[in-house]
Amino acid sequence: MEAALLTCDGVRHCVVFGVPSADEVRCEETVACVNVDASAGVRQEDLVRWMGERLPGWQRPRRYWLRQDLVPNARGKLSRAEWKGKFLETGWAGLLKD
Repeated sequence: MEAALLTCDGVRHCVVFGVPSADEVRCEETVACVNVDASAGVRQEDLVRWMGERLPGWQRPRRYWLRQDLVPNARGKLSRAEWKGKFLETGWAGLLKD
């Protein structure tokens, strides 16, 4: 998922992680945390369409979370655990579901 997202024009960084689902059928929801170039005009809807054209439904993230503060650390890494924790603290508000 991350490799596909990074091929989208305007996507700077991304990290994908799973969180507990509110849905009784699913155990986990996949969230794509994405830093996009605001000047490129990339929106959540654009990411959903982009991924829909490249990956089958079962491989796509269920939720997209746009964050301008998603940047690699001093070693050039993104912490999946850190961003999952931030997501769980923030909650589900404002997320687009695929």
